[in-house]
Amino acid sequence: MAPWRDRASAERAAYQWLVDSLASAARGQGEVYVAVDGPHVVGVVSVGEQQHSTGAVDAYVGELAVAAEAVRMGAGRRLMTAAEEWARARGLPA
Repeated sequence: MAPWRDRASAERAAYQWLVDSLASAARGQGEVYVAVDGPHVVGVVSVGEQQHSTGAVDAYVGELAVAAEAVRMGAGRRLMTAAEEWARARGLPA
């Protein structure tokens, strides 16, 4: 985390983002993918549809987070691949 960020505020924001993303996924408005290493969560990504002012709809990655200890180990790449496959399955630009 960036040194100028308040840890407690960042954790509250991350928690709320996850709650909101899971609620959207439960309504069928997106998906949340989680990367695990054994019993540990090492990453998460949310993806959904976004409509632009032009009317075009594409896939939108709201957040992609990878634990510091898992950086450069492929978790982020696997999460983005899952998000891209979700988009393609819906005929959206990935």
